[in-house]
Amino acid sequence: MARAEADQAATQVELAALRAQQAEAEAARLAPLARADAIPQRQADEARNAARLAEIELRAARQSQDLALRRIEVNEQELDARTVRAPVSGVILRRTAREGDATTTATVTEMFLLAPDGPRVLHAQLDEQFVGLVAPGQSAEILRERDDGSRLRGTVQRVAGVFGSIASAGAGGTVAPRGSDEARTVEIVIRLDGPQNEIDRLVLGQRLIARIEK
Repeated sequence: MARAEADQAATQVELAALRAQQAEAEAARLAPLARADAIPQRQADEARNAARLAEIELRAARQSQDLALRRIEVNEQELDARTVRAPVSGVILRRTAREGDATTTATVTEMFLLAPDGPRVLHAQLDEQFVGLVAPGQSAEILRERDDGSRLRGTVQRVAGVFGSIASAGAGGTVAPRGSDEARTVEIVIRLDGPQNEIDRLVLGQRLIARIEK
């Protein structure tokens, strides 16, 4: 609607400019005739006043056009402020926002879960006893938790500089309660190097096992 109004305002400017040009030409034609007493002076004065009025109407039309263009800018800024953009290209895995939901930038609200485009990586937990033996650049062999015989290659990209902790599993695979012995771990990031057809078969979130090579 704002763009349609701007187009209409531009048309009004064209019409007002044409009227002003015609009125100015008419006033310029009648002025020497009035000086030569060929026509009444009142007729020349009316033509001059008509030219001034047309010039005022032209300025008003241009002001209306400027306001219409400014209205477009304001609407575009409003649209931009209400547009959600991903920080990187990727695939949306989960959407928690629904049509009609309200949100604000004052609080952090998850709207989408995004898998960014780029090389696949494995986030693995390294037990405390092996800290210091693994460093970026080391090669790794990666296999599925349920070993199907396929193997992937990888390279250690990063070793976290802080310990995390995960509760060690109790008998029967159950998680031990809080307060029991906990296995201190460090997170490492391993880039998956290939083969590509095997990487493409992986599902995000799939559990894998990494064997770091010396």
